Amino acid sequence: VERETREQFAERFAKAGTDALKAFVDAYNKLVTTLDQQRRDPRSPLAGDALLRTVRGRLSELVLTAAVPGDRPGGAPGVVADLTRLAEVGISLQKDGTLTFDPARATALGETRLGDVRARLADRMAALAGYAGELAGLIDQRERNLDTQSGRLTDRIADIDARLDKRRTALLAQYAKFESSLGRLKALGDQLSAQFAGLNRGQNDGR
Repeated sequence: VERETREQFAERFAKAGTDALKAFVDAYNKLVTTLDQQRRDPRSPLAGDALLRTVRGRLSELVLTAAVPGDRPGGAPGVVADLTRLAEVGISLQKDGTLTFDPARATALGETRLGDVRARLADRMAALAGYAGELAGLIDQRERNLDTQSGRLTDRIADIDARLDKRRTALLAQYAKFESSLGRLKALGDQLSAQFAGLNRGQNDGR
C-alpha cells in the first residue's frame, strides 16, 4: 500500500475539521427550525409559548458569545486567542437565527489547525450541553406547573359537576311536585265537571 502523501494527509486532516463543523451547523439549524415551527404553527400546543422564545434567544446568545482563550484565567481548554468566535472558524449567525457555514474558511484552517478548530467547537458544544441541562430543568418546572393547573381545573370541574347534580336533583324533585299538583288539579277539575254536569241534568229534569 502506498504511503499517504503530504497533500492527501492535509486534505483528510482538513476534511475531518470541516465535517465536524458542518455537523454542528446542521444539528443547530434543525433544532432552531423545529423550535420556530412549534412556535408559529397555530395548531401546535406550544404556539406563542414564551419558553420557546427564551430558548431561541439563548441559543443565539450562546453562538455569538466569544470564548475565553485557554491561556487566560477561567479560559476554555485549547481555545486560542485568534479563534474565540465561531465566525473565525467559518460559522456565522444569520438574521433568521440559523447558522451558515463557510467550508472554504474551515478547510483552510483545518489543513494546519484542526486541533484549534476542534477546541473551539468543543467549547460551544459544552456550552450548549450545559444549557440543555438548564432547559431540562425549565421543562420539568413547566410540567409541574401544568400538573398543578390541571389538578385545580379537575377540582373545579368536579365541584361544578357536584353543584349541577344537586341542582338537577332539586329541579327533578320540584318537577315531580308540580306534576303531582297538576294531577290533583286535574282530578279536582274532573270532579267539578261531573258535579256541574249533574246539576245541569237535575235542573233540566225539574223542568
